[in-house]
Amino acid sequence: MVIQAKRALGTALFLLLPAAASLPGAPPERVYEPGRWGEARLVYVGEVPVLHLYGTPSRMGEAAGRLTGPVLRRLAPVFAKRFLDTFFGVIPVARKKPRERAVLELVRKAEAGIPKERMEEIRALARGAGVEADTILLANLLPEVAPRVHCSTLFLASSRMSDGAPAMGRNLDYPPIADIHRLGLVVVYHEKGRKALASFTFPGLVGVLSGMNEAGLCGATMDVYRNARKAFPGAIPRFLLYRELLSRWERVDQVIRAVRGVRALSGGNFMVVDARGDGAVLESPGDKWALRRPSRGALFATNYFRSSSLGGPHPCRRYSLLEAQVRKRKVFTPKILRGVLRMAALGPINVQCMVFRPAAGEVLFAFGRIPAAATTFHRLGRKDLFGRLQSPVSGPNPGTKGAKR
Repeated sequence: MVIQAKRALGTALFLLLPAAASLPGAPPERVYEPGRWGEARLVYVGEVPVLHLYGTPSRMGEAAGRLTGPVLRRLAPVFAKRFLDTFFGVIPVARKKPRERAVLELVRKAEAGIPKERMEEIRALARGAGVEADTILLANLLPEVAPRVHCSTLFLASSRMSDGAPAMGRNLDYPPIADIHRLGLVVVYHEKGRKALASFTFPGLVGVLSGMNEAGLCGATMDVYRNARKAFPGAIPRFLLYRELLSRWERVDQVIRAVRGVRALSGGNFMVVDARGDGAVLESPGDKWALRRPSRGALFATNYFRSSSLGGPHPCRRYSLLEAQVRKRKVFTPKILRGVLRMAALGPINVQCMVFRPAAGEVLFAFGRIPAAATTFHRLGRKDLFGRLQSPVSGPNPGTKGAKR
């Protein structure tokens, strides 16, 4: 696939764009149209849009494109320049064009590492949405090869939670380009031959930033900015690797074994937690892995390596804050956990916040306002995420608006 540089780059992050500004204190605006296409359904659970996809990668991709296409097509041309100005705005003018060319060249080379089934899904998503496949490809790879994500995670074992159930809190901190916080979406992949996987994401992305599978295995990614910026073209993109891991395994120890010897396109941290209450942080510059385990029933991570084998530990204010809170109290209530996440959130860019409860198979998901950690958490239970929809969505002809080209 040949990257059509200027045109594709201009629309690459269409998935980060809203329809209108939200009112303070208001629930998230329903920017997606409920609908169905084949077995796929886009429904609302309370105020949360949940897109259920079934079958092969190609089938899932086309359904995702059909059901989110109206949003993607409408917003792409309007906000393209705003994305470019924001994304490359910190680069001096003299270096901006060379930097754009370098990033695009890296994206072109990175395509070789995308698994065949994910490329089928990307092409089908583009076809279903009526946009160029290069646009979807860039949207999935640009956040990895030119990272802007500042995140924090906190795992608490059952012994540290007042209700005796393990929990993983997660802040997704990303520049709110054109109000990205309003486009939160849960995509549930019921992929043939794999475990059902709920990805807390934005439309157009096929990789996983934050997710949980039907067995309760949870994962969340964090970019790392020191000792991790060398890319390995031809290796699997990191966000796609995380999807592979969460769609295949049930336990943390299985994930640890699975990544041995795996090279990723770029480096970062990945916290993984399972329903048994096990947890780990996998730190990687892309070509090797270091492992951190919980201490006294707690584990936390931000945007720096802590492992000495990777040049750590590097100082981080948010890491120190989480560490202090864990030392301060022996037991956390769910409410206190949410409060700690709010303390660690980078307010102006806190676009999503969530609490995973792997043993129960539920997630508390906050989005729609900034900082997300300070707004309403919406509960999504196991049935909401992994129960197969037996009946069509309400209305005489569900999907009429959501599925039209």
